[in-house]
Amino acid sequence: RVVAYHEAGHALAAALTPHADPVLKVTIVPRGQALGVTAFAPADEIRNYPKEYLTSRMIVMLGGRAAEAVTFNEITTGASDDLRRVTSMARRMVSEFGMSDAIGPLNFGDNESQPFLGYSMTQGRNYSEETAARIDAEVRRIVEDVYDRTIKLMEENGDKLEALANALLEQEVVEQETMLRLFGMSADEATPD
Repeated sequence: RVVAYHEAGHALAAALTPHADPVLKVTIVPRGQALGVTAFAPADEIRNYPKEYLTSRMIVMLGGRAAEAVTFNEITTGASDDLRRVTSMARRMVSEFGMSDAIGPLNFGDNESQPFLGYSMTQGRNYSEETAARIDAEVRRIVEDVYDRTIKLMEENGDKLEALANALLEQEVVEQETMLRLFGMSADEATPD
C-alpha cells in the first residue's frame, strides 16, 4: 500500500502541476532497487530549463513522500533518492543558475574544468562561511516551500490519490489513459502550461 500511494503521489503531482512532464505509466512492480516506478515522457527536447520547469520537477519528486505523509501520517525511507535529487536541484538553482532572489545572479559552483575526479574535494570553497550559510538557508527555504505546496496538492486531491493507489493495488500497472480517467481529466487538462 505504501508503494502504491508513493507512486500515485508522483503521478498525481505531475498531472496537476503546470510545466511537469507527462506520466506514461505507473507501476508497483519492483524494478532493480526501486519498489515502484512512475515513467515520464518529456513533452519536448529541453536543453535550457526555466525555473518553473525545475520547480515542477521538484514537486513531482516530492509527490511520493507527500502522499505517504498525507495518507499514513508517516514517512518511509522510500523517498531517500527523491530527497537527494530535490536537494541537489535546489542547491544548483541557488548556487549555479542564479535562480534565487535572496542570493542573486551569482555562481558559486565547483570548478568543473579540472581533468580528474576528486579535485573539488581537495580544494577550498571560493566563498565565505557566511555565504555558505546563506546558500544553505535558501536551499532549505526552497525545498520546504516546494514540499508544503506538494502536501497541499495531495490534501486537496485525496480522492484522486486514493483512486490511483487502489488501481495500482489491483492492476500493478496503470497506463496514462487509465490514470487520467481515474483523475477525471483529459490529456489536455493534465500538466497545463
